[in-house]
Amino acid sequence: MPRSGKDAILIGYKPREARPRAPSDDINHSNCSMAEAEQQRQQPSTGEEEPLLGGVGDATQQQRPIYHNFVLGTGVVAQAGAWILAAIVWGSVFSHDLILFSVHPLLNSAAVLFFVQGILILQPTHTAAQKKQGTYTHAALNDVAVLAAVAGLVIIEYNKIDHGGTHFESPHAILGLVTYILIALQAIVGITQYFTPGIYGGVDNAKALYKYHRVGGYITLLLMLATVCAATQTTFNTNVLQMQLWAVVVASVIIVVGVGARMKRSKFGWMAGK
Repeated sequence: MPRSGKDAILIGYKPREARPRAPSDDINHSNCSMAEAEQQRQQPSTGEEEPLLGGVGDATQQQRPIYHNFVLGTGVVAQAGAWILAAIVWGSVFSHDLILFSVHPLLNSAAVLFFVQGILILQPTHTAAQKKQGTYTHAALNDVAVLAAVAGLVIIEYNKIDHGGTHFESPHAILGLVTYILIALQAIVGITQYFTPGIYGGVDNAKALYKYHRVGGYITLLLMLATVCAATQTTFNTNVLQMQLWAVVVASVIIVVGVGARMKRSKFGWMAGK
């Protein structure tokens, strides 16, 4: 009996042998797995990497230019506070006749502004490349801030000596002195631990100091803001500049909220239980 076409096709069908895997297939599969692993490694982790407020992505640098760190997450809040504070000081100074003393608040408020930028640029970094670039930018911004602060100190001391004024008696002056000392210590430790770790006995010992340098930076920022607030109670401000305490306090609080919300627990060994 003649078979149907369908049967003939089925009877004549011979399965194709599976093509043997070429060595290149294994290599390509391995490369894909490595690429996926690398991508997962560079993705922001959760848990201890999560900032104190907001989600982890709010304060972790993505694959974007580093200048985005200035306004990443609540960085825009900190920027608002920093520029408002600078505007308060500079507006008050330029609203009156300029004298030698005028340079002191101008330089010190500029120092605060640059210190805030130095913190914001480094906070969100998490990969090795980002940390290196962030550290160099952080150092450059802080160098400018330190120079401005030192110049401000020289101006006020020269002015006091020239006019026979008293030194370090008011709360503003005392807070300022403590702040200048902390700035000097922070600058010395920050530069040496990164660029000359050998003086600490090696890279590992120098890295162990990072968390203390980080805590010291935040404390120094708080003292800077407290010093500016105390400046509103000085005789010169009361009689001439007339900056309002409430305005300076509000701007300072905005800065603290913006900066503090991006702090990561994992970068503080003692806060993360390490």
